[in-house]
Amino acid sequence: MNARFSHHCGSLAVAVVVALIVAAACGDDDEPSSADSTSTSTSTSASTSPSATTATTGGATTTPTTLPPETGPSTAPSPTTPATPTGDAGAATAEITDAFTVFFDGLNLDVDAKVARLEDGERFRTMLEDATADPQAQQLSVRVESVTLLSDDACPTRGVAAPCAEVVHDLIVGTLPALVGNVGLAVATDDTWRVSARTWCELVVIGGAECPG
Repeated sequence: MNARFSHHCGSLAVAVVVALIVAAACGDDDEPSSADSTSTSTSTSASTSPSATTATTGGATTTPTTLPPETGPSTAPSPTTPATPTGDAGAATAEITDAFTVFFDGLNLDVDAKVARLEDGERFRTMLEDATADPQAQQLSVRVESVTLLSDDACPTRGVAAPCAEVVHDLIVGTLPALVGNVGLAVATDDTWRVSARTWCELVVIGGAECPG
């Protein structure tokens, strides 16, 4: 049963990478639009500030300089009350970026480091051991585009426990952007930010398989 499980996990690791390569080849023309939508969502809070400007227009005299300076961020569509794990927002962002970078670095063969940066990582150890030994999986890398700390109330609606954060990232196979603007989640367990098991398992599903129970 152990040998069979190990072989199955190895197949999953390869399947994820192959699926990403296929997705990149088939969706190359479509991916830039998703990247554009990501950048537009990033600039939404900036573009909402003109709505505050139009709200004050109404007099014939030119008094647009009396606008409230910080009304823009309050209109952001995503939760604005961040979860509060260990450290400040800057430290959390750095730790989350490190977790994603190390975990998705195919050339990093330190399985313990990957297990430590994945939620419930020991459950996936065999899968990660097989992935680090596979040349195809070693082509994988990641580029983190943005990290947004979510409110404690928002985390359960995303299928994870609080505290959590939304992580927009690009998955790269070799030099090819394979999955651009992918939205994943990070969670803080034992006062440490990690890649959520949900995020990893969603990629495994792309490979046509399931995560170990």
